[in-house]
Formats: sequence, C-alpha cells, structure tokens
Amino acid sequence: MPATSLSIFLRPIPAIYAACKVLILNRLLNHLKNRRAQLATQQSRYVPIAIKIAPDLDEEQIAAIADIALNTQIDGFIATNTTIDLTVLGNHKFAQEAGGLSGLPVQTQSNHVLR
Repeated sequence: MPATSLSIFLRPIPAIYAACKVLILNRLLNHLKNRRAQLATQQSRYVPIAIKIAPDLDEEQIAAIADIALNTQIDGFIATNTTIDLTVLGNHKFAQEAGGLSGLPVQTQSNHVLR
C-alpha cells in the first residue's frame, strides 16, 4: 500500500495574528490526529502528518511550530517549502513574477529553518 502524508502549509503572518494561528494549528493537528486514529482503525492504515515550513518564518514562529509539533507528536516536517520573498532575485527577469521561489536562491533561509 503506498504511503500518504498530509502537509500543512505555514506561511509567515503579521505578529498580531501569530497567537491565534498557533491556537488554530494546535487544534487542527489534534483534530487531525484524532480523526486519523479513527480511520486507522477502520482502514487498517496509518497516515503520517507532516508540517511543511516556509523559509520566510522568523525565530519566534519557528519555535512556536516546533513546540506544537512536540506537543502534538506529529510525524515529521517538510523543511522547507517555497518562499514568497523574491527580493533575493534582485533585478533578475523573473523577480516580478507571481508564485513561490525554491532551490538555490533560498538555500540560506532554508538552512536557517533547519537549525
């Protein structure tokens, strides 16, 4: 049977909303874990839960997510996702394009999240 995982996509948010987002994430993960346990019994299959982290998060947001992950005992992280900060591209022709950026241009940010 192929493995399946759920990714929860976390983007940086203004500080005024951070506490609310932490509470929502905590409740969401607990709800998902409870529902997963029910389905695991019915389907005889365990589905891991992973949090996908954007490289744009600050220290406080990363610490809050790590605390939630430890408290809810999620299965893993996907570090990191794409960034919406295209300033690292400077004057490159794609600097004004919509969408996320990944790969070498965000390597430093991604490594920071891993630490």
